[in-house]
Amino acid sequence: MFTRRTVMRMEDTALSVALPRLDEWLAAMEVEPYLSPPIISDGCWEKFGETLPVIAPLMVRYQRSRLWFWSQLYFEALGRLMTLHKNMVDLW
Repeated sequence: MFTRRTVMRMEDTALSVALPRLDEWLAAMEVEPYLSPPIISDGCWEKFGETLPVIAPLMVRYQRSRLWFWSQLYFEALGRLMTLHKNMVDLW
């Protein structure tokens, strides 16, 4: 009987053996002439990446605003906890 653990171990063994030979198998299939995506090799991937528009400044601005929001939320919560703690100490 196969348990989930046994099946996971079998899959892990199969993938560990297959992964080192993956490039070899793909090259042996000789499918490159039939492929049209611009990302079939590292060189093609780099050329394709150079054609994409850069939107990093917008993302950086977004990440900074998120960081500011979460830091403000954190400090507000911390302030409330400190006030709560002080009030509890005063009660004792």
